Formats: sequence, structure tokens, C-alpha cells
Amino acid sequence: MINSLTCKVIKGAAVDIWQCDALGVYSDESSENTVGETYLRGVQITDKHGLAKFKTIYPGHYAGRTAHIHAKVHISSGDYKGSLVGGHVSHIGQMFPPDAVNSEVYQLAPYAQDTVAVTTHAEDRVWTQQDGPDSQLKVTRVGNRLSKGLTATVTLAVNPKIVPAAV
Repeated sequence: MINSLTCKVIKGAAVDIWQCDALGVYSDESSENTVGETYLRGVQITDKHGLAKFKTIYPGHYAGRTAHIHAKVHISSGDYKGSLVGGHVSHIGQMFPPDAVNSEVYQLAPYAQDTVAVTTHAEDRVWTQQDGPDSQLKVTRVGNRLSKGLTATVTLAVNPKIVPAAV
């Protein structure tokens, strides 16, 4: 994570991510009957190099949306009994794996069980209207086979002074 004004790393920022499961279901959503569940949600604090690391599954998809991971960046917040307090949110956005990787992953179990048509980046309103190409994850294979896993990276450049409008 870097400061978009100075290009210096931002340490101590709380990066909050959430995503749907392999079949396109989010936790803690009344429409999904998952209220109170917290799977595939997490917060990490950036280190002295501005890095936050997460270990998760590949995001699923649902009708009308391409695969994505939601993210919020909290500046000057702290941990109080397992909850973020204080500070402010300086970034709300989404990160997108490449379409080509989506095509490969969605042929594997359990993703292949999802019968909802896959939406490509070009068909997704968030990707096309909110600078999706700037938020594409760089995805690489851990080994020579997809089943060995993937790693993904993205550099978020945020202005720590602003508070974005709710999306």
C-alpha cells in the first residue's frame, strides 16, 4: 500500500477484505441466509513495508458480476476487542482476478457446480465504470499445476487524507 500523494508506503493501515465463496455466496448477508457468519472476511494491518497478506480461496461469482474481492482501507484505526475503532476509511474498492484465470478455476470443483453464467470483465458494470483495469490482481501459479494454488498481488495507492463517498 502506498500513499498516492507521496508514493511512500503506508504502514499501520487496516486492510479489510471480503468475498463470496466458490458458489457465489457471501457471509453475513440476510439475502443469503448467512447473517452472523463471518467466513471469507478478514482484516490485516500493513507492515513497515506497506504489505498486508491474506490467505483465502479463489473468489466465486454470481449473476451479473465478474469475480472480485472487496476491499476497504482504514487509516489511523485501532483494534478494540477484535473490532476496528477510530480513524477513517480512505479507500473502498474491488480487486479483480484476470478473466483467463477465472476461466480455468471455474472448471474445477467446487466452482464447476455453480450453474450461473460467468460474467467477464467487459460485461461487468463495476469493472467498466470504476477503473477495473487499475485494480486487476497479478495472479501467478504456485507450482506448475493450477491445483498447487495461486498467489495474487496488487499495489493499492490511496490518499490517506480523503474519505470516499459510500459505494
